[in-house]
Amino acid sequence: NTDRTGKEKNSEKVVKEINTEDLIEEVTADPQNMKDEKTDVQEKEKTFRSELEASCGRSVLEFLMNDYDQNGTQEAFALMGKAGENQVQIGDYIGEVWYVTEKGAVKLAEQNEFKKGKVLTIKDQTYIVYEECYVSESRSLVWNVQEGTPVQLNLGNGMGFDVGDDGNPTII
Repeated sequence: NTDRTGKEKNSEKVVKEINTEDLIEEVTADPQNMKDEKTDVQEKEKTFRSELEASCGRSVLEFLMNDYDQNGTQEAFALMGKAGENQVQIGDYIGEVWYVTEKGAVKLAEQNEFKKGKVLTIKDQTYIVYEECYVSESRSLVWNVQEGTPVQLNLGNGMGFDVGDDGNPTII
């Protein structure tokens, strides 16, 4: 055996023992802690749903819960409606848009026909978009959460809100 310069290679093989335990960092999760976190979220969702129903006397049609402003506290947006009101023509639901936290619930939009809500994250900001449906058009209602408070974006003369291929929001 020769190398590319024509010199003879050393045919001895050197085997170095590698302890795989040194290469693998053991990651363990506390299953009890994970279970507690899941239970906390489920309990909070149950509490929020009850608060919404008590506040408006309607049923939850859609419920979107998350920590929208990354402050460590869950918030939720919901479409609230009554049984028998959902004879939709264009959208997915007939109802009102509500917002709820541990501090209480507040109505954000009056009853109308809406498409299912969308949650968009753009450059570390999370937006909730509900499309109000009309026969000839739709209008985007867009909120984000700042310090636990829902803030509706002013879309000006635009009627819609979309995210382009470049990840930037566009008023359409």
